[in-house]
Amino acid sequence: MPRSLYHFIALETKETHLPFVRYLPGRTYPHYWQPEEVADYEAACVLGRQYAAHLAQLLKSNQLHIGRGLLHRIARDIDYSDRSHRRGLRLGFFNYLEVLLGLAGRRVSLVRHVEAMHQVHRGLDALARLERKRRG
Repeated sequence: MPRSLYHFIALETKETHLPFVRYLPGRTYPHYWQPEEVADYEAACVLGRQYAAHLAQLLKSNQLHIGRGLLHRIARDIDYSDRSHRRGLRLGFFNYLEVLLGLAGRRVSLVRHVEAMHQVHRGLDALARLERKRRG
């Protein structure tokens, strides 16, 4: 098999395909909240919801990247001091994410799911401890 078939696109590269993620001069990593300019509050809310849908689609298409801190990086880079009509961008974004979380929550037992995630992380922690012991 040709080696090129094993080439995987890095997570950061995929993230920069989101319409609100850009590289800025003087910064070696992407800025995760650089939305387009909008005319008014209503347009900002619409665009914010569209951005949330883009994020959801990226995660849906890249299941192995879920839980790797992308939403944290986006939230970190949002300018919460901006009280202009542009605040609609973040409100539309987060409100639509809440809608999607509600839909997802209907499909699984959240109590069972979070306990399974705890077990996964306990197992990863135990594995890391074992690997450190082998090196030492």
